[in-house]
Amino acid sequence: MNRTCQTCQRCNHYTAQHSRHTPHSTFQVTVTMKFSNIFCKKYEVNRLLVYSKRYNIEFLKSLDPIIFLFYLTGLEIVLPSSDLRRKNRLYIQLRRCVRCVCFGILVFPFFFQFFWFLALPEKKVEGALLFAFALQSTAWFSIRKHRRKLVRVLKQIGQISQMLQYNADFKRKKWMISLYCIFSYSLIIGYLSAYFYSVNRILDFEYLKQSILVTEFKISSTYMPMFRDIAICCYTLGNSIPVISITALYIYLAAHVKSLFDRITKRLRHLKDDSNFQQVLQAYRGLVNALNCMDDIFSYSVFILVLNSMVGLFRSTYSLVFLTKTCFKRNFYYCFSVLYYFIILTSVIVYASETIQAGRRCREQVISLPGMFPHRYLELKILIRKNFKGELF
Repeated sequence: MNRTCQTCQRCNHYTAQHSRHTPHSTFQVTVTMKFSNIFCKKYEVNRLLVYSKRYNIEFLKSLDPIIFLFYLTGLEIVLPSSDLRRKNRLYIQLRRCVRCVCFGILVFPFFFQFFWFLALPEKKVEGALLFAFALQSTAWFSIRKHRRKLVRVLKQIGQISQMLQYNADFKRKKWMISLYCIFSYSLIIGYLSAYFYSVNRILDFEYLKQSILVTEFKISSTYMPMFRDIAICCYTLGNSIPVISITALYIYLAAHVKSLFDRITKRLRHLKDDSNFQQVLQAYRGLVNALNCMDDIFSYSVFILVLNSMVGLFRSTYSLVFLTKTCFKRNFYYCFSVLYYFIILTSVIVYASETIQAGRRCREQVISLPGMFPHRYLELKILIRKNFKGELF
């Protein structure tokens, strides 16, 4: 080792002093020096393990804002960094009750939307909203189905970060993903606030006061607009949480995997010794396997989010251009929906494409590795062709 630890210095000092006062053989001095070197190596290995484990835990802790959003949707993801097991039973039962209440709030607008589909005259608009809500629910159920695989993927990515000693500023990433979620949800709140001053809300109230539900079933005309407002609030605020949580988790993992691919590419380009490539190739293979698992987990849900965002962006843009000519101030809430769907759509597409490009660059660097070490060209060529050439990208 380049730098001798304090333990080795103490061992060497003790050996030198002991050899002055007592006659030692060369064999005894050699055994003492070997013992000190073994102890020093063990100390260095333990220090590196603790150092790497710290980054593993920091990566998992940086996911806390996203895990909290999933918890609000009724989906609980328990990671090794979570201290849920240390809590008492009362705390765990309270968390379960809160999770069930939040899940009920998400399910509640679905039945009301079906009710508005039967009651209101605009069947196409209400039916489209009902269909969109059902599709987004299937995306959430897809994530719930693969939650155990998701936990394994997060652990695997954390272990790869540990293997590569990826010392990123996870606190800064945690704040950035938190700001992304807050900004996206603030657009939803702005959309809902502007909706209360829109023309569509006034027209819906006028129709509900004269509908069959009020005349024949003798339901008070003051309650129907109130139910309509409650349903719109629950639908808008509750339906956006699964969308934001899935999108935030996807782009965060995509950005982190891209950084790991770039780090592997950089280390392969600057390899000077052919004995250090095995760990890098092992990290590359584990990262490709993790990316394949991510594709299995997020393929359907992200497809639904992209499809829903494209439809929502088209409808909002069309309404903003053609339906707000008479009174733009009364339909200003379409601006918030356009910005919201645009952010969801572009963030998913951009981060996914950047990750794929980083993976392809890393694969090209792995394939060109035998040319960097001509004396081991045949061995590396067989190894890469057997284990790495047929993988993703």
